[in-house]
This record gives sequence, C-alpha cells and structure tokens, in this order.
Amino acid sequence: MRYVIDTNIWIRVLRKEKKVKGPLEAALARNDAIFIAAIVYFELRRGLQARGDTKSIQFIEDFLASKSDVYQECSQPVWDTATGLWVTARKNNQARGDADILIAAFARQLDATVVTDNEKHFIHLGVPIENWSQ
Repeated sequence: MRYVIDTNIWIRVLRKEKKVKGPLEAALARNDAIFIAAIVYFELRRGLQARGDTKSIQFIEDFLASKSDVYQECSQPVWDTATGLWVTARKNNQARGDADILIAAFARQLDATVVTDNEKHFIHLGVPIENWSQ
C-alpha cells in the first residue's frame, strides 16, 4: 500500500495515540510507502515551531531521514491535478481548502490512499481514504 498521511493524523501520532500508532506501525512493518506531502510538512512544522516543540520536530526530521521516499515536493503534475480538483469542487459547490486539495492531488499522483480523520474533506476528491483514528 501507499499512504499520504494528513496533518491531523501526524498530530495524533505525535500525541502517541494508540489508535493511530498501531496502524502506522503495521504499515511500516509491511514496508508500505508512507509519504508526507510538502503542505503537510509545512503545516506540521509551523505548528510545532510556534509551540517550541523541538522534541516533535526532531521526531519528524528523524522519520524523514529514515526513509528516502517519504517526503515529496509538489511537482507540476500535482499542481495541475490540484487545479482540476479545485475547479471541479467549486463547480459542484463542494469547495475545499487548498491544503486538502493539494494532499488529494498528491495522493492521486502517487496512486496512494489518504489517511485522515477529516474524511469529509476528501470524500468528493476521488481518492481512497482511511481513518486510522477510529
């Protein structure tokens, strides 16, 4: 499997919530691909830095360093896909935030499942979704 993990799930991982930690550990044990989109890294880093949470920043940095394919920038095809998703959502009165649109576009380009606890943010964006917090 290939997963793009949303910011809210990483926050739960950092809080050491067992419901989320178990599925992440299982995915890592299976050698599933775990990706962090640039926008998710930004959202995580800004929140942690604003709180001065150097321990969590180090955890994220160590995780990124441990897996060469985990962090991906948004390429032009991702931006193009995001643009199409935004236009379609807007036409259908299902507007979404830019971060969610980018995460969905990123997942589509990677043929990955979005892991989130905000399923309603992704339901109409044409990506598989899993909620590891249930």
